[in-house]
Amino acid sequence: MEYALLGSGASAFRVSIEINDASDFYGVQSSAPAALPYGNKEGRFVNFTDDGADAVINLTIYIPAGYDWTSVKMYKYNGTWYEMSTLPGVTCSKTADYIRCNNISSFSTFGLLGSAPATTSSSSSTSKTTLDAEYEFDCETGELTISVKDGSEGVSGAVLRLIDQTSPFQPAVDKTTDSSGEAVFAITEDSSYKVIPFDLSAKYTMDSLEIGELTLCKEEVPEEEVLEETPAEEEQPEEIIPEEEIPEEETPEEVLPPEVTKEEAQSAVDEAQSAVNSALNEGKDTSSAEAKLQEAKEAFSAGNYELAEQLAEEAVQLALSAPLKAEEAIKEEEIKEEAVPAEEAPADYSWALWIVLIVVILAVGYYYFKKSGTKKGHRR
Repeated sequence: MEYALLGSGASAFRVSIEINDASDFYGVQSSAPAALPYGNKEGRFVNFTDDGADAVINLTIYIPAGYDWTSVKMYKYNGTWYEMSTLPGVTCSKTADYIRCNNISSFSTFGLLGSAPATTSSSSSTSKTTLDAEYEFDCETGELTISVKDGSEGVSGAVLRLIDQTSPFQPAVDKTTDSSGEAVFAITEDSSYKVIPFDLSAKYTMDSLEIGELTLCKEEVPEEEVLEETPAEEEQPEEIIPEEEIPEEETPEEVLPPEVTKEEAQSAVDEAQSAVNSALNEGKDTSSAEAKLQEAKEAFSAGNYELAEQLAEEAVQLALSAPLKAEEAIKEEEIKEEAVPAEEAPADYSWALWIVLIVVILAVGYYYFKKSGTKKGHRR
């Protein structure tokens, strides 16, 4: 579809579009929506609107007579001026008669901007000086320094625009070169960038400066600290370290006791109960063992099987070493007291000694009596 001349008289210009995929698509002539970028004094504008589904067009705008076609570029205005060739997916070509940009999928005001018509085309093409531009990037500070020079001399007052080529619709950042011809931009994100001249003196022209991918330096302080500590760690083997220390460090991991299972804990509690019952049957005081056994049962109910096993083992030891009850102790003392006279029974035979002694005395008396009687008979 090709449009007729837009406007009339000196302001008339011609455009044509190819609609690849759209419905209810139309365009109307528009006046300049904002201050024109870098030195463009004249322009022709058209506003396109898509009322239907996603649209893609190829747009051709013919260059009006009298313009220096080498300086003319197609722009889009969406709150900020953007050169069409910098937008993602858009490709542009130019001849002395027109500029054509393909694959346009977002719409607003489009227009041709370039040097104002000169009285003679030859004077406009020979009066401009092409500026040189170069950049320097400090990844640590994020400073992008653009130097603009006319030969060896820095050019001040040139307005440069930084374009993020991965997000071209973000607000543009403009900087003006200082007395040394430098403009400094602050880069805050890793991306691909481009710098275009936005406003130059009428005697200058300048090509866009393709910068490409810029990557900010990451802080490497922690890594440096690690590298500084590493030599110290590597020097440690030079010291005399007993070989036995290595197994000792690994021992805790190898000697860790296995987790006590529920079945093992139950078995321990049952064994402790059996030990307490046996002690009771023997007449022992099992109060301490029973208390410890109760603690083991509570730990088992709470799911702490390791503690339950430990307490059950302590209950077994208390049951085995439990003393006899008080009554049983008294009975044992009585039995001991009754047993002692039985062991001292020989003392009860003292009467026999007396009898023997009396018999001996009587025998001795009888002996002397008989002896004295014998002597008397002899005398007769």
